[in-house]
Amino acid sequence: QVGSERKPYIPLIMKVYESLGSNMYSAHMVCRSNWIPTRDAMVAFQTATGGVFKVIVEMPEHSQCDRLVIRCYSTSPADFMVHPAMAKHVLALPQAPPVASRLSLVGTVDPARLLRDDVPEPMSDDLDTIRRRHSGVHRSCVMM
Repeated sequence: QVGSERKPYIPLIMKVYESLGSNMYSAHMVCRSNWIPTRDAMVAFQTATGGVFKVIVEMPEHSQCDRLVIRCYSTSPADFMVHPAMAKHVLALPQAPPVASRLSLVGTVDPARLLRDDVPEPMSDDLDTIRRRHSGVHRSCVMM
């Protein structure tokens, strides 16, 4: 943040796909983040055996992100590479069961409760309990 005003957050969504080889990925998404206008997005998944996964970060068309930090953590040695996508990847139905499964560190939304999965969810004030709890208090930084 530069100055006293912060730019509105851009909705980000992260999606994880399992590689089937070449530029082909499983049509069954491993996991995805929430898609809301907030500062952070995250995904978590586990795999019992190794594998190749593509993590995609998307934002609405014509949006601009000044800075983006991507962190990857693994409990085993792993190679991480970042490549800007120049072309879409091909989705295909896998011939074997997936090697990865999603995890949640903060909770998930049942896909049946989403109005649409192709647009960001609006930020709801009733979900932002810290802001609601401190709404009548001074508007400076809230320390936890």
